[in-house]
Amino acid sequence: MKKKGLKTFGMPIYHGSGSHESSTGRKYRFLVMNKFNSDLQTRLLESNGQFPVDTVFKVALQLLDVLEYIHSCSYVHADIKAANVLIDKSNKQCYLVDFGLATKYTMDSQFKPNPKKAHDGTIEFLSRDAHQGVSTRRGDLEILAYNLVHWLGGTLPWTNLISDPNMVQKSKEENMETPSKMIKACFGDNKSSPKAINAYFRYLQTLEFNTAPDYKTIGNILLSGLKESGGTIGTVLTFSRNKTKTSSSRKNQSTPKRLQSKRSKPETTLSTPVYDDDDDDDDEDDEENVTADLPKSIKKKHKMPDTKLNQGTKTDLAGRKTVKKRLSKSVDDITKLDPPKGFTAAMKEIWLKKQQKDTKRKRKT
Repeated sequence: MKKKGLKTFGMPIYHGSGSHESSTGRKYRFLVMNKFNSDLQTRLLESNGQFPVDTVFKVALQLLDVLEYIHSCSYVHADIKAANVLIDKSNKQCYLVDFGLATKYTMDSQFKPNPKKAHDGTIEFLSRDAHQGVSTRRGDLEILAYNLVHWLGGTLPWTNLISDPNMVQKSKEENMETPSKMIKACFGDNKSSPKAINAYFRYLQTLEFNTAPDYKTIGNILLSGLKESGGTIGTVLTFSRNKTKTSSSRKNQSTPKRLQSKRSKPETTLSTPVYDDDDDDDDEDDEENVTADLPKSIKKKHKMPDTKLNQGTKTDLAGRKTVKKRLSKSVDDITKLDPPKGFTAAMKEIWLKKQQKDTKRKRKT
C-alpha cells in the first residue's frame, strides 16, 4: 500500500478459518473477516441494473489495484463480478472476494488450450482465454471490461446465449474483433458510451496472452473516464439512477451464476461465523494494515498450491459486539457461548443442536 501510495486497499483482512462436522455428518467451512455493508450485485439490482458513470470508474480503479497485486503474486482471480465485490460501511471502498477459481496464470511461451478447464467461471463475464481453459492476466482485465459495460447499462451481445458456453465464446470472439464493433454491440447506435471504455477495449487488443499488462496505462484510462464524468477519487460511491429508464429484463435480472468447475470438488456448506467489527474507529487502522494481515497464502513472497485458493468461498460475514475475540478453528467453541444473542439463523441452529446433544448425554449418565 505504501509503495503504491494507497490509503485503502480492496482485499479483506483475514482473521481466521476452520472447519466443522456436525453430528449428522454435514461438513461446514468458515472464514472470519470484517463485516461489510453490502455487495455490488445487491446495489445493482436496487439501481435498476445500472450505476452512475463516476461510480463505475471508481470501482474499476479500486479493483484494478487488487488485480495488479494478485497478478504480482503470479495468480489470477478469474471470477470478477458484482456479487464478488463487497462494499465497506463508509460506501467508499470496494473489496474483491471469492478466490474459488483463483489459479496461477500461464507462463508458457505458446498458447495451449486446456479442455479440462474450459468455460470455468461465470459465463457472462468469462474472458476468451478462460473459455479455452487458459488462465491469463489479460483475461482478468477482459472480465473486468465486460463488467464495466454491464454496470454502465450496456447489453452484452451474448446475454441470451448463456445456456450454451460454446455459443457465448463464439459471440465474444466475433464481437471483440474490433473495439468499435464491441462498443456498438453493447451500447447500440443511439446510446453514448464513455470514451474511456472504448480506450480500455483498444488497450486490451494490444495484449498478448503472456505479457504483463501496463497497469499504470490502464489506470490512466479509467481515471480519464472518472474525470470526464465529473467524479473524484476517494468520494462516496453512489448507486441510484432515478432518472434512468431501464428495460424490464435488466430490472428482473438475477445474480449471474458460475458453472460448476470441472477441476474442483462440490462446495461444502458455509457456516456463518461472527467477528466483532462494530467499532468504526478501527476501520482506518485496519485498512492501513491490510498487507501485513493478509494470509500467508496470498502474500507475494509465499508460493502456494492451487488448493489453497480453491478452498475459498463467498463470504459476506456478519459481525456483532457479542463476541470480542477471534474464533478458533472449530465451531464447537461457538456453541459454548451462552446465550446466543445476536447469532444468525445458521449459528442458532448449530448452537441449539449442540445444546440438545449435551442434554441427551447428561440424561444418559
